[in-house]
Amino acid sequence: LSSDDLTAERLAEIDPEITTARRQIELLDTEIESLRAEEAQRQADADQTRAQNPTNTDQRDAAIDGSGPVRIRREPRTYERHDVSRSYFRDLAMFRHSGDQQAAERLNAHLAEMRVEIPAFEQRVLRRVEEVIEAEARGSTVVPIDYESSAESRLRASMGFDLRAISTTDGAGGEFVPPLWMIEEFISYARAGRVSANLVRSLPLPPGTDTIKLPKVTGGSSVASQATENSTISNTDITSNSVSGDVVTVAGAQDVSLQLVEQSPVAFDEIILADLMAAHAAEINTQVLNGSGSSGQMKGILNVSGFNTVTYTDTTPTIPELWPKIGDAAAQVAANRYMPATHAILHSTRWYWMASQLDSSNRPFITTTGNGPDNAMALLEGATQGRVSNLMGLEAYSDALVPNNLGTGTNEDRIIACRPREMYLFEGAVRTRVLFETKGDQLTVVFQLYSYDAFIADRRANAISVIAGTGLTTPSF
Repeated sequence: LSSDDLTAERLAEIDPEITTARRQIELLDTEIESLRAEEAQRQADADQTRAQNPTNTDQRDAAIDGSGPVRIRREPRTYERHDVSRSYFRDLAMFRHSGDQQAAERLNAHLAEMRVEIPAFEQRVLRRVEEVIEAEARGSTVVPIDYESSAESRLRASMGFDLRAISTTDGAGGEFVPPLWMIEEFISYARAGRVSANLVRSLPLPPGTDTIKLPKVTGGSSVASQATENSTISNTDITSNSVSGDVVTVAGAQDVSLQLVEQSPVAFDEIILADLMAAHAAEINTQVLNGSGSSGQMKGILNVSGFNTVTYTDTTPTIPELWPKIGDAAAQVAANRYMPATHAILHSTRWYWMASQLDSSNRPFITTTGNGPDNAMALLEGATQGRVSNLMGLEAYSDALVPNNLGTGTNEDRIIACRPREMYLFEGAVRTRVLFETKGDQLTVVFQLYSYDAFIADRRANAISVIAGTGLTTPSF
């Protein structure tokens, strides 16, 4: 993120998140100071106890006064990864099934831990994001948080998706909050299935609503030169309406035998939750791209009304013929939105087809960054998921969930040039629960994972351009 990139609008978009991050960090610093004061008091109490009991020279006292070896260890969480002796889902199931008191105690202990560790986890992410933002604003080199290259994208992903799924309050109870290692696993799994969803602006879902509505100005004021002194000046009323997104439920379930719950020697949480969360992330991303807006789905980018269209008709498509269409798509966003497109989203197969195209001298149009490119169309910067290149000034993202079964022949994919920050994804906390009665006659336990979400892609539909046509049929290599 160079100083040239810091336009007034981008600063206006980034600044509120940075301000929020700094406020959170200030709160954390205050809490740290409070903890330091408590630790100092404990140290003083320990010194007083030692003074009153000089014969007590065990290792703990030696560690406190510095005269002996110091051993510092972190108490294990109630539910640790790969700990086969304790299982979050098993405890949740046994508590619901038979009121197991030991399971209840572990769940309550877990809740107390999460009330401390989740805010600390949030602060670590926020602090790291702020470091990246400030370092890249100075032009310094930093270690990336994830595959996304720009500081703004990382801020958006970390402030949005990464944090929204770890609330201890947005649910039926703290025991429904997965363990912290599962949350971290959710983030790593989610990256592969949420390429496009992580680009849009992610906001927490307001409670107690089934529809999100945003006001939209459809006609603006007018300004013109005054014809003569004391003559009437230009005066046009603003007109407005609203755009909306319905709150939908995105959910999945996994059936597990009661025998596995009660008798399994392994913690099957890792298998069940990782699989459900990966599927959940992929479904959110799919609906952001191509949700129908009916039958309980959010309305995706490709199904909103009013976006800019670019038709690419070609029976023998080539990258030189596709290239002007990308430019047309970006130009329409700039002309109609009066702000430039910032991102291009395309199917991973389409990207590799583009990267494999050769000119008349068998030289690739898109070259790797290490090959000293001369007049290349683009550089091959990334892998199959996430940011892969820069196409005509657009950050290009490869997403395997871009539909490739569209068009009259049901064999076309799409290329989207857009400003993702114009789109709002409202996400509720991911919740888990367990049911015994549904398939009780089969001794089957049903584990469920679900969230409430809403997406508004048409807040400014003219910030979206879609390239479609026979030139985007399944590519041949």
